[in-house]
Amino acid sequence: MTTLPSVKLDRGIHVMHLFYRMDRERWSKLPPGESAQSRARLEALCATNAAASHPRLTTYANVGGKADLAFMLYAADLVQIGRMHRELEACFPPGVLQKVYSYLSVTELTEYMPTDEDNRRLLTEQEPMFEAIWQRLTLAQRAVLRAVVIQDGRAVLSADVRARHRLGGTSTIQSALNALVRDDVISREGVRYVVVDSLLREWVARHTF
Repeated sequence: MTTLPSVKLDRGIHVMHLFYRMDRERWSKLPPGESAQSRARLEALCATNAAASHPRLTTYANVGGKADLAFMLYAADLVQIGRMHRELEACFPPGVLQKVYSYLSVTELTEYMPTDEDNRRLLTEQEPMFEAIWQRLTLAQRAVLRAVVIQDGRAVLSADVRARHRLGGTSTIQSALNALVRDDVISREGVRYVVVDSLLREWVARHTF
C-alpha cells in the first residue's frame, strides 16, 4: 500500500470550500430512518473535527443560488483534508449530494489580529456589560450558555452533555436555547450553537468555571 506524502504549510492551514445541491426527491424517498442516520453521521463527523483551529468542519445552509449546503474543512495536512472530504460525502446516501462548486484556499494571519494583552484590555472594558447580560439570564440559561461554550455548541441536547453539565430535561434546555437565540446571545450554525460575541464567549469561559 502506497503511503501518501504529507503536504503541510510553513504558515497557515489548508481550507476546502464545498458547495452541494441536495437531490430532494432522492432524499424524500430514503427508507425510514436513513435520513436520521445521515444527520447522525454528519453530527458525529463534526464533533470529531471540532478543534478551535484545525481539524475543523463547519456546516452552512445556503439561501438562494445553486447550492443548498456548504461546508468548510480546515486541516494542516492536505492528505487529512482529503480524508475529511471523503468522510463528509460518505455521511450521505449515494446520489443525494450533488457538488456544484469547490475550491481550496490557505488561511492567512491578519495584521489586525488582537494580542493577548488586547483581549485582556477589551474584556476589562466590557466587564460591566457582560455582567449585566449574565445577571439577566435565568439559572437554566446560564447553565446552557456555559455548556455551549465548553462543548463548542455541539450536541447540547444529548444525554451525555445533559448529565455532564446537569442541564435538566430536553424541554428546559430547548427553551433556554430558544431564549438565548431570541436575545442574540447565541446563534445556530448548522448542527451547532455559537456565542455571537466572541468576547462574551471568552468572558464566560474565564469567569464562570
